Amino acid sequence: MVKHAILIIDDDTATVQFLDILFTGRGYGVISATSGAQGIELARQHHPDLIMVDVMMPDMDGYAVCQQLRADPNTAEIPIVILTARNSLADKATGYESGANRFLVKPVAITRLAEIVDELTSQKASSVTAPTD
Repeated sequence: MVKHAILIIDDDTATVQFLDILFTGRGYGVISATSGAQGIELARQHHPDLIMVDVMMPDMDGYAVCQQLRADPNTAEIPIVILTARNSLADKATGYESGANRFLVKPVAITRLAEIVDELTSQKASSVTAPTD
């Protein structure tokens, strides 16, 4: 039985496959998109419990994806995790300003990633806030 649905938006197929295996093995349903535009459309169609998005993609970056999802009343409350190789303070600030609930830098410990996903999917996202960690 699927406990929650996760939408993964990343143009790197190896990352998508890895996250798919990781989260389906933990009982999640996984939907994937390889572009920002496709991810936004799938979010509107499926209304997943969590969205995980990369920053660097060819059609639009993850920040723009976050902003568009937050601007749409149908997707505004879905928790968003940015998972990216970008690690500057400016990148993090931009991620949170665009509406991400969490900003994680690759590589991230699998246990930490799973904890964050479990936490965000088990609670209703009532507001977008930066974590204390």
